[in-house]
Amino acid sequence: YASVLILMDLCGPDVVVRRQPAWLDGHFECPWTPPEVHTYYCDGSFQFSRSEQATGWVLSLANHGDYLSDRLRYCDEDDPDGHRTPGLLLIQAEGGTRRSPP
Repeated sequence: YASVLILMDLCGPDVVVRRQPAWLDGHFECPWTPPEVHTYYCDGSFQFSRSEQATGWVLSLANHGDYLSDRLRYCDEDDPDGHRTPGLLLIQAEGGTRRSPP
């Protein structure tokens, strides 16, 4: 993610740095209890509506044909080894929105 910060600094606010498909951007309600809202930004950063493991960036996206999987890096955790965890499995629904696989 350091390269994103360098590009943003060099290019200024008029340049959009995109690290993920546009259909992954936005606010998404998650169907578990308690409910959460996950917000993903075009540069690959994210914010979740919970108190822990709530902010960070997408380390990688893998295309599995019918779905994508992601790996996340949380920046609100004190982990010297850099906590990396699998994220969600994502399917692009009709109309370009995102949903979790059944």
